[in-house]
Amino acid sequence: MLRNTVLLALAAVAALILAAGVAVPRGEPAAAQEALTLIEHVTDEQVVDLSDEGDTVGDTLVFSNELYDDQNVNLVGRSHGSCVRTVVGESWDCTFTNTMENGSLVVTGPFYDAGVGTFAITGGTGDYAGASGQMSLQAAEGSTAESPQWEFAFEIG
Repeated sequence: MLRNTVLLALAAVAALILAAGVAVPRGEPAAAQEALTLIEHVTDEQVVDLSDEGDTVGDTLVFSNELYDDQNVNLVGRSHGSCVRTVVGESWDCTFTNTMENGSLVVTGPFYDAGVGTFAITGGTGDYAGASGQMSLQAAEGSTAESPQWEFAFEIG
């Protein structure tokens, strides 16, 4: 009798686990609930050369740059963070916080020397508490080598 009860309980647990696994959608990205575009002006960046002289794995880029609205007119916040060189001449792995008056968004992911990147939104504060989604980065219209600007396109879930 005890053996049958234990087997029945195990079967019930296995059925619940299987049902939960079937009920969870897989492979489909969450629909974006909010879009936000900001323009970053490179105002304060420094590469810290941590290894051999020149571009080497482990070098670190630290920054605190200004963020402007999608029209690139009004200062709305700052981006603060760092990137570690992971592949010389190709990519950096970055984590940074985009802070605005109504909250912040934290992102992490690769930035490629070609000037593009897609970052996971790993959280937020204020109006963005519990945020998820992704942020795409590319050179902003009007960006120059002397005055770099980056367009951050957030898809916030």
